[in-house]
Amino acid sequence: MERDDTWICSEDIIASGVKPDGITFIAVLTACNHSGLVDLGFQIFNSMQSEHGVDPALDQYTCIIDCLGRAGHFQDVELLMEKMPYKDDPVVWEVVLSCCIVHGNVSLAERAAVELFRLDPESSTPYVLLANIYSSLGRWNDARAIRVWRADE
Repeated sequence: MERDDTWICSEDIIASGVKPDGITFIAVLTACNHSGLVDLGFQIFNSMQSEHGVDPALDQYTCIIDCLGRAGHFQDVELLMEKMPYKDDPVVWEVVLSCCIVHGNVSLAERAAVELFRLDPESSTPYVLLANIYSSLGRWNDARAIRVWRADE
């Protein structure tokens, strides 16, 4: 496991003797995410309830899903999403869809887009993001179809 300033800071915050709350975990998970410390972030996320008595809320789930997704750990993202209580939150699905663009994960991107179409049919975000992933992969006909489909709505 990597040890750097983020590890030390995260370890210090969690072990400081002050009872961490949901905001503490958002800060630590965000730091892990932006530092690329995926394993540490996942370890801290998993310790929230078992070691600190803090139930993960939507914001903590969103942070760890973003962390896992940015690193391309889509199997872990899907497993976590199956267990989490916030399956119908558009922000979570937008995060998943955005991570899929970075890694070209079309199948999960399409699933995320379908969920977003269902949850927020007025939003143009899933159409734009899905068209972008198709474009980035040279799937011009699919990208055009999404843009036309959105225009017809």
